[in-house]
Amino acid sequence: MINNKIAFGPDSRSANCVGTAGGLTLENYGYIHWALMLSRQCAVLENPLVDNWGIGGNTSRDFKGRYAPLLAATEADTIILTGPTNDRGSANMSAWESIDNYTGIIDNILKVGKEVILLCDTPRGDTSFTGQALAGDQLTAHQIVRQWMLSQDNGGSILVADPYPDWVDAVSASAYARLGYTHDGLHPTPTGAYYMGKALAGALTRKFAGREVASIATNADLFSAANPNGSMVNNPMVRNTGTNGTLGTGGAGTIAQYWSGTNAGGASGITRTYDFTEDGVQSCVLSGAAAGTAAACDILRQTGLHTTLVPGATYEAFADIEVDAGTANFSSLQLGIEVTDPVNGTQRYWDGDRYLGTMVLPAVAYNGVLRVPKIVIPSGATAASLRLTAYAVDSAADVAMAMRALAVWMKRVK
Repeated sequence: MINNKIAFGPDSRSANCVGTAGGLTLENYGYIHWALMLSRQCAVLENPLVDNWGIGGNTSRDFKGRYAPLLAATEADTIILTGPTNDRGSANMSAWESIDNYTGIIDNILKVGKEVILLCDTPRGDTSFTGQALAGDQLTAHQIVRQWMLSQDNGGSILVADPYPDWVDAVSASAYARLGYTHDGLHPTPTGAYYMGKALAGALTRKFAGREVASIATNADLFSAANPNGSMVNNPMVRNTGTNGTLGTGGAGTIAQYWSGTNAGGASGITRTYDFTEDGVQSCVLSGAAAGTAAACDILRQTGLHTTLVPGATYEAFADIEVDAGTANFSSLQLGIEVTDPVNGTQRYWDGDRYLGTMVLPAVAYNGVLRVPKIVIPSGATAASLRLTAYAVDSAADVAMAMRALAVWMKRVK
């Protein structure tokens, strides 16, 4: 059986999935964050930097010339390839060269015992960014390559995911993307990335059925010498224990014991209202207006960890979440481990990190498991916390989000 580790490429839409500013992040305007979250982490991005094969501007010809050493070095048994969008535009390559290049790459991936998921191209251009749109022979080539990709699905070693129907304005003569799906006519917003990730999540769950992350199930599952894989945080089920946590600035209602919340200055006009569902699950409704930029609302924050994190040890964190339809003017809902040490200052490892304070999350309902990239605790660390944070759009006059946290936990990996 192949492992469920993934690598992905080859262009900027893949490169943009991972960020390194002030730590290590999976970006929510990248499709990998959404695919892994929606599939409940049934696939594993073991090394986000090494296994991100994306380079801005790469064509299939460029990738053909550089993929062999990447393939030889990776531990991943599944390689995800997006459609070769840069073969169009100024490269003006034919559909047949694109197909020939990808055919050779795929054949060599299969020859070394690895497998492939093809993520079909998304539409280019929209009514706000007409310059990215395709026409004539290039639009035809774009369609031919997609049709070829769809024909490659063999139910096993090659699977195909197709976000195109969700993305395209079906009545546009230029096959424009729907408004709001890109921020420049080509690269996705969080909404566009959601639909790319949703399509890819379907392929991941086909390939890796039964390998989903098992959510923590009880507050009794805590770290100890006898239980080294237990939760590093108290009350990981985020339930009502009869003792409340600390609401903090902007908070109202009842927050679970050992958890706190707070709003940054830019979110001073936002209220976080907490409650528990009939089943005892922590809910939070956010409403109001953002007062400025970097409008962070810490929905759940735990700084008084169950036990001290060990320098040199590796940790990761998870959150099992549900979000209702109707989210408005929020840029992200992100889970992070924040660590401060004398050398690096404060580093933040996030899943679902925002890219711009002007981008918006999709307004659809969704659920899944967030998973923070693994972090090695630095020597001399002086502070550490676990955060589930929503960032509002900069100075947004009206924000809305309703979500539930079924479980939030951190564990030691090694």
